[in-house]
Amino acid sequence: TTKVSVHVLKQSSSAITQSIQAVALSRKRRADLMTKEAYTGFHLDTYLPNVHRAIWLDTDAVVTGDLSPLYNSPMQYALAAVPLNRTNLPSSTYHYLLKTLQQKEDWGEVLPKLRVSNLSLPGPIFNAGVFMVDLDRWRTQGVAKKCETWLEQLSGLDTDTIQLPMNLVFHGLYDHLDWRWNVDLTQHTFGARLRQARVLHWVGRKKPWHQKKVADHLYEAWDVSRNCPYVHPGLPSAPP
Repeated sequence: TTKVSVHVLKQSSSAITQSIQAVALSRKRRADLMTKEAYTGFHLDTYLPNVHRAIWLDTDAVVTGDLSPLYNSPMQYALAAVPLNRTNLPSSTYHYLLKTLQQKEDWGEVLPKLRVSNLSLPGPIFNAGVFMVDLDRWRTQGVAKKCETWLEQLSGLDTDTIQLPMNLVFHGLYDHLDWRWNVDLTQHTFGARLRQARVLHWVGRKKPWHQKKVADHLYEAWDVSRNCPYVHPGLPSAPP
């Protein structure tokens, strides 16, 4: 029996409200993502008070395999995610922050005030569209508060909603998941490897279910997901 619980959206903090308003007014590239719902990832421990572990999936992610191996995998940190491997994004948390701060005219003066350096914010960044949380560690370490503190310090910049603040909190110190758990379809033509994916993720504005003219590999992945027995029960299993 599948159990589904619906949670009432809680009142947003001032940091979240100000960030949403500032980005919307400045018309940043992904202002469409700046909703109260997008920030609930900070507060999974509040929404799920009696749960020890949770998996977050963006609404543009399609599960094509059993998630129990992911859920049962060992964790050393409060967060587990797939490290990003994208040519158009910075390789470390520090450079990700630099790229964001350059939206500000006085970013060179802001950086020293944040007391960060290439040494203090190392490690590969992750995409926050798919991640797993050890909620006990999350609560104990006060991760939600730390994320909102970074949001306040970035004062309305385009932070990719929860993604940059979370990367700044963990700066590489998270459990690295196998690529199959978050296949970023904007970057690669996976071909036969798509059959190995367990979560397909259409990052960015272009979605195959909304637009007719998108890259061929996005349609290819969409076809795989439509023919997946996990997405559409009753279909035969796809070959490996």
